[in-house]
Amino acid sequence: MNEVRNMDKNEEADPKVIQQASLDAIDCASQKLYSVIAGNSDDPVVFSFEAMRHSSAYRHSTLGAARTSDTEYLYYLHYLSLKINTKAESDIRNGKRFVDMFEIRSVRDNNYLRLFDAVIIDDSVDIDNKNNIKYLTKPTFTKMDFPFQKLNVDVTDFINYDIIFAIPEEIIKFFLTKVLIGRVLDGLNTQFVIYLKENATNFNACDFAGCLNLQTHIGVRWHDLIAAMGIQFATTFADHIVPLKYGNIVIADWGSYFGISRDRIAPGYAYYGSGKVFGADNLELRNIFWDTNMGGLLLTNTQVVRIEVVDEVYVHHRRVVKSASGENLHSLTAEVYYRFIPMKLPLPAIISNGLPDLRALQP
Repeated sequence: MNEVRNMDKNEEADPKVIQQASLDAIDCASQKLYSVIAGNSDDPVVFSFEAMRHSSAYRHSTLGAARTSDTEYLYYLHYLSLKINTKAESDIRNGKRFVDMFEIRSVRDNNYLRLFDAVIIDDSVDIDNKNNIKYLTKPTFTKMDFPFQKLNVDVTDFINYDIIFAIPEEIIKFFLTKVLIGRVLDGLNTQFVIYLKENATNFNACDFAGCLNLQTHIGVRWHDLIAAMGIQFATTFADHIVPLKYGNIVIADWGSYFGISRDRIAPGYAYYGSGKVFGADNLELRNIFWDTNMGGLLLTNTQVVRIEVVDEVYVHHRRVVKSASGENLHSLTAEVYYRFIPMKLPLPAIISNGLPDLRALQP
């Protein structure tokens, strides 16, 4: 796989049409949100998760190129960023996070899903009365339920009423909507990284220690560790039924990502760059993401998990009055329902502690 791609075919159908429809849906929902904040409406505010994902245009100005030189806009944007945390919490590549590299389905209702996992309880060999070898396999089936999990996202802290209405409506709507989308997608990405970490198989450096025939002045490198993780992935999870053999995506902490991205063929030589240097699976540098919730690095495949999210994302507005000063304060929270459905168990993912495992491979 030369490039990690999301398997959601709707994204490839007609991007321009999908994006415009998403922008229209987001604009309609943001107008309702502003009406609720202004006290002009009590209607529930519902955003479409699918529209959030496809509204990458909200990362840019809806007023066109002229907005970047609009002094008033820049002033308000800077002012609001001092009052509301706008820091991104995940690695974003061309508008997509790590979680977007996997299959994501938006569903219409919070339905119930139960699957059955076959577990071998007896795998023995016997000989029949004709001295033929017979394999006796007895499985049992374990019920696995996949209910939706609730994710509460704090879009904003408490902000002053006067701050909201001292700013032009178009700018405050744009700003709050952009923060809302970023917070929701960052929150889902964080939960997905945590899920992978908790269910991954630990990398066993002992199986590969002493196997590298390296010159002393070169030493072991990060791509050696990833290659070893790839071999353990293949030998642990590949089978004849599930179309899965190689890992094709990595999530790493800041330090490990820095080391991988600056890896060299040898001291004084060129960087590996984005070439296919991580083994026969063609894992490339552009398929390696960083995340603040990681420790070390994790190798998996974009086919191992399906992510389902209820499309209706409810946004709740809360108004509080300070007893001492009498100030009106506002806050926004979003409510998202999601679940992660693995292709097989144990979950096909290998996790390494990073630098200690790297050093353990040194001959």
